[in-house]
Amino acid sequence: MRRSTQPTCPLTCAVMPAELWLTSSPEAPAPTPSLLQMWQNLAKAETKLHSPNPGGQRELSESVYLDVLDRSCSRNWQDYGVREVDHVKHLTGPGLSKGQEPSISVMVTGGPWPTRLSRTCFHYLGEFGEDQIYEAHQQGRGALEALLCGGPHRACSEEVSNTREEL
Repeated sequence: MRRSTQPTCPLTCAVMPAELWLTSSPEAPAPTPSLLQMWQNLAKAETKLHSPNPGGQRELSESVYLDVLDRSCSRNWQDYGVREVDHVKHLTGPGLSKGQEPSISVMVTGGPWPTRLSRTCFHYLGEFGEDQIYEAHQQGRGALEALLCGGPHRACSEEVSNTREEL
């Protein structure tokens, strides 16, 4: 028997290695590629609207935001991968840059990452639903981050010990 550390978040156990879900601090979870893509694509679609609603917001129709979110998860995730710096693996890609670039690092893109990231994104759509995700987006990026990275899914950035048998 060996003790291993796994996140309690249900989507991560089969989709992403636990070490990549750790964040810099529990109070400030790192943005995920899914969150970034959803946010950017919804914001881009809203800028294409010609007139805001009576509240001053640009509001997408249901059919448009359903399509935008589906395309966000179906996109080509080839630009994302893992960078190892000082024997520590970090998820890397557009929008995930953190601070100064290391002088020496190894980055691997492609491979299993596009599929894993797409599955994670579609998991969010299934878990929360497009309506709830778009509603959070309209309240601001913080609300979308709280929905996808906080609440009952705060466990994505915490570790618990599980015991499993090694073969």
